[in-house]
Amino acid sequence: MLSVEELAGIPDEFKLSNNYPNPFNPTTSIEFNIPIASQVTLTIYNITGQEIAKIHNDFAEVGKYKATWNGMDNNGIKAPSGVYFYEVSSDNRIAKGKMLLLK
Repeated sequence: MLSVEELAGIPDEFKLSNNYPNPFNPTTSIEFNIPIASQVTLTIYNITGQEIAKIHNDFAEVGKYKATWNGMDNNGIKAPSGVYFYEVSSDNRIAKGKMLLLK
């Protein structure tokens, strides 16, 4: 359903990249950099701000990461077409992005 993989390299700044592809169907990837080992949360929200999926909620070492979301919610149900927001938080920093799921 959801996966996060560590990429090569040591980042020097907290960064969230745009998801790719966007628009997407059925999966999209989100890359982010964590410069300080910390608790990291990556969450998907719908247009009304409701949590749809929590992709990652765990401690992460310093590194570059790529998360994949398959368009499923926390209950394993396919999310409907529409605009979604993704948010990564780490070490009191938050970054957000916007994506479009088309079916």
